[in-house]
Amino acid sequence: MKQKLKLLAVATVAMVLSAPTVVLAATSSTGEPTEVSASILSAIGTALLGLLSSPDALGIIFSGLVLGAGWLARRVWKDKAEARLRAFAQYVEYAYFAVESFASKTATTVDDKLALGLKLLGEQMARHGYKLTAQESEDAKLRFEALHGAGKAAAKQAVQTAAQLAAKGIATALPTVPGLATLPPTPRA
Repeated sequence: MKQKLKLLAVATVAMVLSAPTVVLAATSSTGEPTEVSASILSAIGTALLGLLSSPDALGIIFSGLVLGAGWLARRVWKDKAEARLRAFAQYVEYAYFAVESFASKTATTVDDKLALGLKLLGEQMARHGYKLTAQESEDAKLRFEALHGAGKAAAKQAVQTAAQLAAKGIATALPTVPGLATLPPTPRA
């Protein structure tokens, strides 16, 4: 079956590609179309119509149309879904840092940073044409917690690094101070 379809396709392509040269050759000698060129074009049209109306060819054409439409729809929806995910991730960070900035600049404490962050996230997404779903709210909560944990870990690491640097600085500075290098021992009572 595949061999028959390949042969049929090759014959069709050969006919389509060679037909214009045959017609041009027939019309160039006389200057006007002849009966031969008209019959050749008619034969080619009949052959193509016969090929395209066969059940195998119609099945292939229909499959190609369905697959092409599916591919196009997937490309469009995939691009929109990826844009929404990128926007969501960006808006979560905006909302988190906006809440943290607001909390650090006000004298009163923010009771529920998460609720305020979700409110800001919903407003930001609505401003850009997206509606926050329940699943996205749960994802946003997890991302807020992750960002909060990462900030706490970074602050802890900064304090530890500063303490280590201070200890190294004191240890290297003490022997260079002349009065502190040779301290008399303290009497014990």
